[in-house]
Amino acid sequence: MRLNMPVLIVIAGAIIAVGGWLTVDFLVESDEERVAAFIERMAAQLTTREAEAYLDFINLDEFGFRLDVRGHKMVFGPEDRAAFLAATRAYVSMINGSEIDLKSVDVTLPTEGLAEVEVRLTWRRGSAKATGVSQAQLAVSGRLALDDKSWKVTTLRVIPAFELMKPGRLRK
Repeated sequence: MRLNMPVLIVIAGAIIAVGGWLTVDFLVESDEERVAAFIERMAAQLTTREAEAYLDFINLDEFGFRLDVRGHKMVFGPEDRAAFLAATRAYVSMINGSEIDLKSVDVTLPTEGLAEVEVRLTWRRGSAKATGVSQAQLAVSGRLALDDKSWKVTTLRVIPAFELMKPGRLRK
């Protein structure tokens, strides 16, 4: 079968167009991908950060921050920096030294500059000072807002999906 020059040009153009589209799609990161990457970076850093470093993840002045851990709710606004740091210091001792294994990160963007996330993870106590369970499956839902520089967490709700290996539950 013999192809004439115009047919070859059309085929070559189609191949170049598809290749260009695939390259652009690979190189251009969507907002969902940026939020998911932010969540993954944040989770990787949670077990080693000091309380003050958590301020990098939030913007109290512009968005405030709402936290709900197992029904214990806290709300922080622009004037609550000291209270936020005090609460964070209490949690840091239970988190630092632990291990977090992300199972899934689902991101939706309901409006421009707003992201909702659902995260499933396994938490292991490791060398952290947490008491009670040594391992738990957690569901974390959150809301993020885009400030002029980056995504910031505005709401975080942590729900134990189930707790594993409570002391005394299983014996070898």
